[in-house]
Amino acid sequence: MRKFTSLKMFMVVTVLLFTATKLSAQLLVENFEYTVGSVLTSTTTANANTGWLAQSSGNGTENVTVTDGLSFTGYLGTGVGGAAYIDNSGQDIYKQFTAQTSGTLYVSFMVKVESNTTAGYFLNLGKNTIGTTYFSRLFVNASGTGLGLSTNNTEPSYVSITTGNTYVVVLKHDFTAHESKLFVLSSYSSTEPATADQTISETNTEIGSIQLRQFNAGQK
Repeated sequence: MRKFTSLKMFMVVTVLLFTATKLSAQLLVENFEYTVGSVLTSTTTANANTGWLAQSSGNGTENVTVTDGLSFTGYLGTGVGGAAYIDNSGQDIYKQFTAQTSGTLYVSFMVKVESNTTAGYFLNLGKNTIGTTYFSRLFVNASGTGLGLSTNNTEPSYVSITTGNTYVVVLKHDFTAHESKLFVLSSYSSTEPATADQTISETNTEIGSIQLRQFNAGQK
């Protein structure tokens, strides 16, 4: 069994690449160990070395900031660092890692939805040069009580969550099978569940970045 190694959106992002038989590389770990209240984008003077970059649209408007961190019993990154606070419409930010074109890619993070008023996606994967080609869009529903995975801007079906609770979310992309899977965990598991909460078909040729998206003023 493979092991899974953070609206107030997430605290720890771990990006892993698996081959068919073994863990090949840990590509990115983000604990948001920055000053609470500071701006995450590396184009600002607040945090010049975070590695987070701003998308050209919306930059400087409602910048993504650091807030207090999240906790999830048993999870490796619990209680470490802070969290990215995605709480309005405006700036979108992304962070790059070594581009992957084969094997199986895992992305795990903690998330807590405080409230929401409009459905939209708040996190996605992309190419290393991110452009506008996005993969594995993670949606939250209008009431903040569901998470769902989509290949595009079309609203998906949702996995039920409870507003105010912290969850570990795992995205898994298999380049060979051309599938992306969503796991929403309310309690810690050191092994991969036999069945994903959702599975979608995605023909990705490269994944090399993760993006946080602010899509609505009612998003928290």
